Amino acid sequence: MGQSSPFSCSRIWTTSYSRRKSASCPELQIDLLVQTPKSVYVVEVKRCNRIEPSIEREIEEKVSRLGIGPEKSVRTVLVYDGKLSPEVEENGFIDYLIPFDNLVVSNTDTSI
Repeated sequence: MGQSSPFSCSRIWTTSYSRRKSASCPELQIDLLVQTPKSVYVVEVKRCNRIEPSIEREIEEKVSRLGIGPEKSVRTVLVYDGKLSPEVEENGFIDYLIPFDNLVVSNTDTSI
């Protein structure tokens, strides 16, 4: 049985996140940050011909730079458009792998 949607909570806060480099903090850009009462979802969106395993290191670095405390669970999400390297799925580092096509619903049914 597959995992349920990570966004099934009643109280959700979402934003893109960007932090400029400073003396004490490195630069950080997250495509979508979703916060629920118990979890933070770090969502990376990638569009390229082939999504390589290096995406895992990129996401891991972003999560580390974000500095979420132990009171929150951090979940990783990759929304992608392109061919996913088999290693990315096999490694299991990313909690949710979502093909972009799964997010787009065609509204071609005009019979109402």
